[in-house]
Amino acid sequence: MYDYSTAASMNFVIIVFWLLVGPLVGYAIGNTRGRAGLGVFLGLFLGPIGWLITFVLEPADTHKCPHCGKAMSPGYKICGACGRERDIAYYTCHLCKGTIRYRQSPCPNCGEAIDWSGIKNPADSNIPPNL
Repeated sequence: MYDYSTAASMNFVIIVFWLLVGPLVGYAIGNTRGRAGLGVFLGLFLGPIGWLITFVLEPADTHKCPHCGKAMSPGYKICGACGRERDIAYYTCHLCKGTIRYRQSPCPNCGEAIDWSGIKNPADSNIPPNL
């Protein structure tokens, strides 16, 4: 004879598991992408498919790296793709052609002293930026 109470309790456990784990995992994935609410919603109603959708979506509130153009979250100062700082201008050393930061002297690659006195703003520079 089949025990319906065991089947009903098993269905109850599956439903509770789905209602708790789906949104929690969706929140965890969505929170890293700036879309926690969407992650909870999709995790609740779609489960693993919702988690995948949340993960694949481009992060909310992203900025593009001024050096390589990849998406960056606003809280990050260093780009994960190129490793450069977001708010720092980069230039090419006139001697070794290595990359140096604005106002950095001497050049970390060749040791050449850089005279920044004539350069007030990175936009006014005749040294090519963002290489």
